[in-house]
Amino acid sequence: MKRLVIAIDGPSGAGKSTAAKEVARRLGISYVNTGDMYRICGILAKRKGIPFKECKELEEFLKALKFTVSGDRILVNGEDLWEEIRSEEAGKLASDISKIPLVRKILVEIQRKIGEEMDVVMEGRDIGTNVFPDTPYKFFLDASLEVRAKRRAKELREMGLEADEEEIRKKMKERDLQDRTRKINPLKPAEDAKIIDTTNMTVEEVVKAIMEVVSEGIKG
Repeated sequence: MKRLVIAIDGPSGAGKSTAAKEVARRLGISYVNTGDMYRICGILAKRKGIPFKECKELEEFLKALKFTVSGDRILVNGEDLWEEIRSEEAGKLASDISKIPLVRKILVEIQRKIGEEMDVVMEGRDIGTNVFPDTPYKFFLDASLEVRAKRRAKELREMGLEADEEEIRKKMKERDLQDRTRKINPLKPAEDAKIIDTTNMTVEEVVKAIMEVVSEGIKG
């Protein structure tokens, strides 16, 4: 039986997570943030002193990681690193490690396996273009850099963390460039993705736009 896979891509702060979680909740299906998988790899690799380059040590490290879906979080070897991977450092490490072909190859295999085992809303940066290019439900969320930085700062403050909005904006701009220009599966909309500019949209409006497309497809 073919599973329902909804792919939501876009840069940091575009509103992917909030919208994806709500769409998953309304449909009663699983939610997976693939960016968290790269953040986990980056944080743990740095912690263990694993080189950020193609090598046997990195391959063995990656293959020893067991990812499981628990609610709206990804656990690794049974451990929940959600709070630790919310940092700006984790985002930078994720961007660095995601440039390595070996890392993307192994994680994409894991992500596809998840999509084969359960109905899922999966968010990331290459879900519609690379992980599940055949799903009819592809969305690309974007917003102005200023709005994305404000959202990110608000998210961090709500978690009790310090947030320098200007520094966040600067790092977002750097990561945007890195993600959009990397050679392996760069950040870009799939040709048949519905592009949603969330700059001036409420969460409900974004969710409604996604649900309309999915509901129509399911009915058809």
